[in-house]
Amino acid sequence: MCWLLNIRGEDSFYSPLLNAFALIQKNKITVFCNLKKVRNKLIKSFKKDVQFSDIKSLKERLMKTKILSVKIDPTITSYGLIKFLQSSKIKCKFIQDPIFRLKSKKNKIEIQNLKIAHMFDGVALVKLFFWINQFKNKKEINEISSQKQLENFRKENSFYLGPSFPPISGFNKNAAIIHYNATNKTNLSLTGTGIYLLDTGGQYLWGTTDVTRTISIGKPSLYKKNIYTRVLKGHLALKNFQLKNNTTGAQLDRAARKYLKQVGLDYSHSTGHGVGYYLNVHENPPSISKKSMEKFTVGQVVSNEPGYYLERQFGMRIENLIYVNKIKKNYYLKI
Repeated sequence: MCWLLNIRGEDSFYSPLLNAFALIQKNKITVFCNLKKVRNKLIKSFKKDVQFSDIKSLKERLMKTKILSVKIDPTITSYGLIKFLQSSKIKCKFIQDPIFRLKSKKNKIEIQNLKIAHMFDGVALVKLFFWINQFKNKKEINEISSQKQLENFRKENSFYLGPSFPPISGFNKNAAIIHYNATNKTNLSLTGTGIYLLDTGGQYLWGTTDVTRTISIGKPSLYKKNIYTRVLKGHLALKNFQLKNNTTGAQLDRAARKYLKQVGLDYSHSTGHGVGYYLNVHENPPSISKKSMEKFTVGQVVSNEPGYYLERQFGMRIENLIYVNKIKKNYYLKI
């Protein structure tokens, strides 16, 4: 609904969403939400095309409009609302929300702005790694202080509005936990020799970011260098993959895992997920995974994040966002 009307809200900490229902009819759209959170200027800007009503009036409005049938997506519609519709003799036709596929295709302006957002984010990351490198005694910095410092650097940008998901800041054994969340109890100092993995993202007025970097604290072993090189080669293989009209996420996934599998290694998560345009950091479609049979199309933005994790020792992941760009009859992924 936020994508369809090109509006954003503050009902979610990590995503700029307005919690609401939208009733889309032939000649008008009615948004049911908490009216206290909607500015009058926004309501007036839509004129008569879009109406805003209190969310408490949703069921009453559905009854008064004498709607005979509705199309809804059961995966994102509450069970309570579905039961109300059915009990009110309103026929429910279950479909996949068509907005999902429409909003996955970013236009040229959105792609351009996403690049700007990632440029801003890249500046913050470079400042963070320089900041880490300045400490000769790494006992003074840890997983939590590092992620907090990155947040401080991001806030120096006036277009930054907040994180797009909880940061994953892990050193050595903690980096081997794919969805690790540093706490005071688990927090490790970046001391000695080891691998530091940082997976974070931000919400900017220009777009949503998601990026992972893996750096070595001290001199890494030849084994870790070899693993990192294979992860990087998989990352580059996916970035340079020549797409055809029928290319699926599963095919792309195999390309990203190729160099790890040459030595019998693999990772347990998917290789990529769709990313919204100043919306949710996770969108589907598109998807890059072993089971993804969805075909890619021009304008779709997806994460490219192969990795490797050795339990209780270390974890590595390299992530950038890439998008599908058209060339003649084929497509290719571009960073």
